Amino acid sequence: MSYVRKEERERERTFNELLTDLSWEVRDLLRQEMLLAKNEMTAKLTRAAGDMKSAAIGGAVLHAGFFAIVAAAVLLLGNVLSYWLSALIVGAAACFIGYYMVKKGVRDMRKIDITPRETISTLREDEKWLKEKV
Repeated sequence: MSYVRKEERERERTFNELLTDLSWEVRDLLRQEMLLAKNEMTAKLTRAAGDMKSAAIGGAVLHAGFFAIVAAAVLLLGNVLSYWLSALIVGAAACFIGYYMVKKGVRDMRKIDITPRETISTLREDEKWLKEKV
């Protein structure tokens, strides 16, 4: 009878050790997943910041060039019509074009996906692994 109890204690100890090991592995796995998510989001945000910086600089240069073209168009049209009317026509055309450009830009920005897809995929794999272990 003592032999059976000794075997049971060894089995319990082994089971407890397995549970302890599993809990440590799960903890380490979750830490690695969080690190992966952090790295993935950092990479996406870094890329987005670089793209925004480039767009802002380009927008400033475009803005300056646009003012020069608008002034030239007002002066050119001012030779045919009065200057106030030519400024009104050119300004209205510029507003019309600008409105549609802003509308398109906002629509395109809404399409940006910041979901950490790689992290979600590995978390699903980890979930399957954990279910198999338990």
